Amino acid sequence: MLSMAFGEKWKGTKPENSQEPKDQLPSRKNKFSFRIVSNESSEAGKGSPKRWSTVKPQPRESFSTVGSIEDGTASRDGPAVNYSTKSKSSRRRVEFLGTSATAHPWILFFFRSFAFVFCFIQLIFWYMSTNWAKQPPVLFYTNWGFILCISYFLCAAVCSGMKVCTTTRKLPNWFYLMVCGLFELAIVTECSISALYWTLIFPSSGECGLICITAHALSTFCLLMDFLMNRHYLLARHLKRVYALSFFWLSTQVGWVYTGHTAIYGVLTLRDELSVIVIMGATFIQAVVFYALQRVGKLRDQINGDKESTRFELDDLDDLDVE
Repeated sequence: MLSMAFGEKWKGTKPENSQEPKDQLPSRKNKFSFRIVSNESSEAGKGSPKRWSTVKPQPRESFSTVGSIEDGTASRDGPAVNYSTKSKSSRRRVEFLGTSATAHPWILFFFRSFAFVFCFIQLIFWYMSTNWAKQPPVLFYTNWGFILCISYFLCAAVCSGMKVCTTTRKLPNWFYLMVCGLFELAIVTECSISALYWTLIFPSSGECGLICITAHALSTFCLLMDFLMNRHYLLARHLKRVYALSFFWLSTQVGWVYTGHTAIYGVLTLRDELSVIVIMGATFIQAVVFYALQRVGKLRDQINGDKESTRFELDDLDDLDVE
């Protein structure tokens, strides 16, 4: 019996073809309230009483009520918190993007600020030392990944700065989504670029200066270090975003090559069978990198015992409380 399963008593009867009194109707103040009617009347016969239960949504637990380890408002030795009932809005807070389970907020702030300033300076030097008429830097896939890296560290440094320098805790929805999207694109793209450069391009060129090392190694190292300290996690369904970015870049190469220009990369001329093999191999490498990073993130959370970055799923039935 449905009402007995919820620990309810008989709310009254409702004979067939009769009008229910108004005082038995669910409250109109809560538009989410509704009634559950048991179908046991078919067993008892015509005119048997039906059982009614009023169900109301139970308020979700927000990130602010959980507290922050750095603020001293929560402790890992304290009572366990059911994170599966948290809403998505609980993630849109400074504590999620601007803190770490392993590093102090100030350390995270200085690291992100240094990474942004250093990479941005190298990007300026790269643009100043390149012949834009022959090979514009914006056509290089390395440049796309490098800009994503710089953009992420800028936004991440802002989040860390808000944590240590302000009392603001809630982030705008668009900013939260932008930071998370930038991180996923940046770390997967940079790791893929580094793997492809050092295996395909560097053996033929044999030289790599400071700007080259920064764009193909140091930026990737900074992102990996940040990944080990932050609370980001990679969702499998977001791999399509990485592929969308890559194929958009590839379309710019097609437009560049087939308008009478020389290909940016010698291994990707887009005029031979080798280019097809490189594209297929790069697509496979991006998938391997994505799922490897996803596994690293889960292992990071297990080692740190950081439940705040654990992925959660929302189930409406978990938020219903029978009165």
